[in-house]
Amino acid sequence: MPKKYDIHLSAYSITRASIQQFENLGFERDLFANNTRCETTQYHATYRGKLNLPDDFLWVELCQILKEDKIFAGSLEEEIFETTATIHINSSVKIYENIVKLPKIQTTQPIFNEYKACDIHININTELTLPKTMEYIESLEVASFDREEDGQLHRIFTITCSTTADGILILNILKKYLENLQGLVGKIKMERTSRHLRLPLDSPQLPLTNSKMVKDWSEQIKAITLL
Repeated sequence: MPKKYDIHLSAYSITRASIQQFENLGFERDLFANNTRCETTQYHATYRGKLNLPDDFLWVELCQILKEDKIFAGSLEEEIFETTATIHINSSVKIYENIVKLPKIQTTQPIFNEYKACDIHININTELTLPKTMEYIESLEVASFDREEDGQLHRIFTITCSTTADGILILNILKKYLENLQGLVGKIKMERTSRHLRLPLDSPQLPLTNSKMVKDWSEQIKAITLL
C-alpha cells in the first residue's frame, strides 16, 4: 500500500529561536483549540517542506536543534501510515438500534523514557455530524481538540497505544462502532511511530493507553455484548 510519512513537533516549552529554525526548514504551525483531557502545547507543528520523507539528514538536524534548546520540553515524532487505510465514514443509519455508548478508555501519562507505538485519530466533521452522535464519541473520554479543515470545524479524538497490536484491536472495534452511529461524517486512521525523540525523558506527552487498559476495555465491551 502507498505509505506517507509525517514529522510532528509537540513542544510544551521551546524558545522562539528554535521555532524559527523549524519553520525555516519547512514546518508549519498546527492551530488547535479547545484541548480536552490533554495538556496544551506551547507550539505544535508539522513538516510541510519539499523534502521527501523519511530523510535522515533532516531528522538529525531537527534533533540537534532541540537538544541545544535549553528550555525545550516535549517530543519530535516521525509517523508512517498507509494512505489507502484511512477509513472514511458517512453514515446514513436512521436510528440507534442496539447501540450503547462504548465504555471509557483508560489513559495514563507515559512513564520515564516511554514512547507510544502508534496512535488512532478519529476526525469528525462537527458541522455535518449530529450532536447526539458526538455524545457517543465523547463517551470514550480520550484526548481531543478542534481544528479547522477546508473552512469547516473538525474535532480530532486521539488514542495513543503502547503496542501496534493494541492499536489494531482498538481500530477494528471503533470502525464498527462509528459505522453504526447515525449521521456521522468523518474518518479514522492509525499511524505508527517510526522515529521519536522525547526531551527531557519525563516531559509531558499525550495520555497513553497501555496493554492492560486495552485488554480491560475490550473485555468490558465483550461483557455487554456490544460488538
